[in-house]
Amino acid sequence: VTPPVAVTKWGNIVLHKQDSRSSAALAGAVFSVYPSRADALAGTNAISIGGAGTWTTDASGNLVISGLRYSNWANGATVSPGQPGYQSYWLVETKAPTGYALLAQPVETTVTSTDPSAVTVTIDNVLANAGF
Repeated sequence: VTPPVAVTKWGNIVLHKQDSRSSAALAGAVFSVYPSRADALAGTNAISIGGAGTWTTDASGNLVISGLRYSNWANGATVSPGQPGYQSYWLVETKAPTGYALLAQPVETTVTSTDPSAVTVTIDNVLANAGF
């Protein structure tokens, strides 16, 4: 008898980077992703997928991080925030687009989709020195 195989679900974070005032798309922002806020703040245990540990926004201001376990699916069952196995992800901007200020805090997001065109998190950037 073959034991049942637990179903795992893998999806994407689709990030959109834009100017905080004009909503113009911003290319060249570099992000890392972490499994916890504590790791994101300390810069420890960054997630690496297929040898990549950083992702950069393209001309459309988008980046896709694929191959992350669904936030709301663990051990073959649906889980809710606060339950064991629920997984948030934390995005840290490691390089801001030219002329923009680096994001000060990590941004929490979740993975619940495999659609690479569905934006899951939008992050605004402000101009360096408040535009002066």
